[in-house]
Amino acid sequence: MPTAAERFEAEARAQVIWGKSREETLEHLRSEGATLSEAETAYETVKNCRREFIQTAAKKKIFLGIGLICVPFVALAVFLAIHMIPLKLFGFTIVVGIIGAWKLIRGILGSVNPDSIHGDLSDEATE
Repeated sequence: MPTAAERFEAEARAQVIWGKSREETLEHLRSEGATLSEAETAYETVKNCRREFIQTAAKKKIFLGIGLICVPFVALAVFLAIHMIPLKLFGFTIVVGIIGAWKLIRGILGSVNPDSIHGDLSDEATE
């Protein structure tokens, strides 16, 4: 049977993963019977895990973004080598490059300041 501290940490983890604010999480833990210090300890432990998760996801976004940004440049080099630029296909590669820039920006922001990312962690992992 889990101890009270383990139970509070599990409750805090569920709240933080779903994107609840600090106040909402502490209020929920207090309603579950935790003291203020127990609630804050559980919240801080889980919040640090959330930061690490966001920073890991952000690093993946940075590398993915860099790769996607390269797509239009590689496509242009190929098109110039064959002396033909199919506009629709090249336009598609530019869209891919713009998506890559967005991923790169999101990755940099998540890596530098993981607390700026709000909401459900499953959204962060798949976005």
